[in-house]
Amino acid sequence: IIFCATGISDSALLRGVKGQGTKATTHSILMRAKSKTVRFIRATHDLQTKTIRLRSDSREHLI
Repeated sequence: IIFCATGISDSALLRGVKGQGTKATTHSILMRAKSKTVRFIRATHDLQTKTIRLRSDSREHLI
């Protein structure tokens, strides 16, 4: 069993998404039951290269 969660807003367990200009920072937790491993992950995302697919037209759009 693997569990993973990413904070959207600040909480006691994880920080929320923080935006700074064209970058965003996220904090996640990953837990694996078999090895009892817990990992905290901080990731930086370049929003100039991220896309989102809209249901309205099924095309990729830059964020």
